[in-house]
Amino acid sequence: MEEKLPGRPIRIIKSVEDKNLGVFFEELYKTCLDDGEAVLVLKKIERAFVADPNYELLHNVKEHASVSFRNIHTQQEVRFFPED
Repeated sequence: MEEKLPGRPIRIIKSVEDKNLGVFFEELYKTCLDDGEAVLVLKKIERAFVADPNYELLHNVKEHASVSFRNIHTQQEVRFFPED
């Protein structure tokens, strides 16, 4: 994750894409106080989705500054990423 100015809020965006239905949308998931909180939130999201047997991990926070998952039943892709 690139450096940000101290005290600058970071938004976590949730992106959902369903290629079968041709649907794509993004929404604000959470606003974090700084980079540190944003990383913690992304890791918490990653743990929750990894624990859900309906989702497969596409990439994690260590590989990218975001996390992505695919629903194994619907093939819907869910991605969480930071934005300042």
